[in-house]
Amino acid sequence: MALKIVEIHRRDDPKGLNLDWVVVHNSSDQPVSLRGCVVNVSNPNAKKSRKAAKLDPGFKLEADGKKRLVAGNPRSKAHGTPPEDDVENYFLFMKVGLVDKPGIRLRIVRGQLTLAEGIYEPKEENGVAG
Repeated sequence: MALKIVEIHRRDDPKGLNLDWVVVHNSSDQPVSLRGCVVNVSNPNAKKSRKAAKLDPGFKLEADGKKRLVAGNPRSKAHGTPPEDDVENYFLFMKVGLVDKPGIRLRIVRGQLTLAEGIYEPKEENGVAG
């Protein structure tokens, strides 16, 4: 897969949705469009996943580019201050967070095709299991 989830960060404050995010990296030499993709979440060992967010309108991720998918709303002070660095933020405007416990599997899918996948493991440096 050219698209990889390279970092998963869980919020400490239940209301701090802007502190709940995932960093996606395009490791290929071609741009990838994430228009209309969906972020699916599933519990450990679950056979079914649930749709957590839709990337609408989505974005184009350039070759070797990174983008941070933030669960919250940038205008909501209650959601906390989102990270500001060289990785651009894309806000999902969710009402609940992406991850709440270790072992949660995140997938970015288009139709039935999985574009990126990651399992939340807080003991790892970037929060992504092996």
